[in-house]
Amino acid sequence: MIIIYKALIGAGLFVGLHYLTKSSNYYLAQLALACPLLSMIAHYYIRVERDAGSLKQTVLFGVYAVLPFVAYLLTVYIFADKLKIQTVLALASGVWLILAAALTFLWRMYQV
Repeated sequence: MIIIYKALIGAGLFVGLHYLTKSSNYYLAQLALACPLLSMIAHYYIRVERDAGSLKQTVLFGVYAVLPFVAYLLTVYIFADKLKIQTVLALASGVWLILAAALTFLWRMYQV
């Protein structure tokens, strides 16, 4: 049953984003993506099912995980008016994927 609640929360977020993009405050869609609601759910379950150390590791990884996302955003910003949107999003996703893979590799390599 809990998976249904999680799916409903996710669907609600997407519907909310859709309406934000159509409003005069369309830029708030990016702020909504930064809302920690999904993180709070993940943090709750990590702490309940594991321990405080696991939660702290997850939070620290989350701090570093901002870097690939910032690279994604910068890529979209730089190429938004130079390429077609499909190309921009594919390129930015590729940048994110490469940096996320590098982050994951480095995290595993240096994790104690």
